[in-house]
Formats: sequence, C-alpha cells, structure tokens
Amino acid sequence: CIRDRAHSFFQLVVLGFQVFAILSAKRLRPGKKRGMIAKKDVIDVRRCVIIGGAEIRTYDRVRQYFRPDDFFIYCDCGLRHQKALGAEPDLIVGDFDSHEKPETDRETIVLPVKKDDTDTVFAAKEAMRRGFDEFLLVGVSGGRLDHTLVNVYLLVMLREQGKQALLVDDYSEMELVGAEPVEIPERFPFYSLVNITGTARGITETGCKFPLDNGEIHCGYQYGTSNEVLPGQTAVVSVNCLLYTSPSPRAGLL
Repeated sequence: CIRDRAHSFFQLVVLGFQVFAILSAKRLRPGKKRGMIAKKDVIDVRRCVIIGGAEIRTYDRVRQYFRPDDFFIYCDCGLRHQKALGAEPDLIVGDFDSHEKPETDRETIVLPVKKDDTDTVFAAKEAMRRGFDEFLLVGVSGGRLDHTLVNVYLLVMLREQGKQALLVDDYSEMELVGAEPVEIPERFPFYSLVNITGTARGITETGCKFPLDNGEIHCGYQYGTSNEVLPGQTAVVSVNCLLYTSPSPRAGLL
C-alpha cells in the first residue's frame, strides 16, 4: 500500500509471466484468501531488508514496513539512513565510493569498485546465498534514473529465483504480480498497470473505473495508467504480466 503525507495509494508491478503478489507482511498458505485469516493459515518468513542510498523523506512511513525479526543489509551510502530508520545493520556491503567505510564490529563486506553488480544487486545475491526468500527494498528508487531502473528489474531477478520482493519509497509500493488475483481496496483509489517486457496477455480488471476482460498490454504501448477503484468496491486484477498504483494523478512515478 502506498502512502505519502497527503495521499494513500498502492503501486504494483506486473510482468509477462505468472507471479504471486504479497500484499501483507506475512504469506498465506495456498488457497487462502485475504480478509478472514486464521492464525494457522499464516506462514512466518524471516525477511531481508536491503537499504540503498536513494533519498528517503518519510522515514516514519518506511519504518511501518519493518518487522522485529528483519535482517537488515545496508548498502554503502544507505548507511546515511541508519540513524533515522532506527535499525541496526546485520550486514554492511559496499565499495564505499559514496560513503566512508564505517568503523564497526558489524559484519562488513568490502567490494571492489570495478565490478559487474551494483552494491544493491550484490546485497540481494548475498541474501539469497544465505537462504532468504522474502525481501523488502527501501532507498533504492528516486534520484538517479539508471539506478532506479536497475532496482526495478531487481524485482524480476528475485522473482526468477523464486523469491518475493516489495520495493517501497516515499510515494509508492511496487511488486511483481500475475495470474494470482490481486485485490486493491477502496482506500487505494488510484493504480496503474504497467507491463515492462514483451506482451502481457489475459489481463482482467474488475471493480474499477476502466475494467478489462482478457486484455493485452504491450511494453511499447502502455494504456493501463491511472485507473481508479470504484467507490465502495475492491478492484481485482489478474494478469500474466508491473502493476503500478498511485493515490493521485500527480503522486506516482508515471
């Protein structure tokens, strides 16, 4: 769910293959719908939080996503957010070209400046090597467009490895979704459907101002921008394709 100080909104990303959307802090057992959730229907999964160096203005909002047992990886100048976020690093990674290497007893991996992976991508790979299946990415969007795009596609890399990931910034929340139906409550009035690869087919949208039945969106022509949840209803989206949502026509990235 995407919120800023003035609005409430929800942002998703949908790709051209089947993926499962995580809209809550815990994963449901297969076949269970959201709403009436019994304790036995929830699987606790320890999550890795990767913190990058992009600007964060609404620290209070970002902190609301944290869990007590999260594993925090700070990437290079992401360390500048540590005090405001109030989360101690479990691991620090970086080539430290944009932040001084900290003097700390926390585990630190120093990377070479010349490398194929960004610090953030390395952090994700290292977390997968350590067995994490769920990820929260913060401080990885906004600012430099090239880094933002790389980190959006990091969601794809994680999904291709069978992982679940949510990207959160000051204005938005982004994750991969697909054929598993996703519900967008009325409190998130605006959302957009964006396909970032190939042609997404079998798109269905109900409970919204602009419904769609078995539609297609090609990555070269995006017409799923700024849809609206109908008053008193819940929009339901299913697609084999980046669902992107925002609270006002001006609040989202698109």
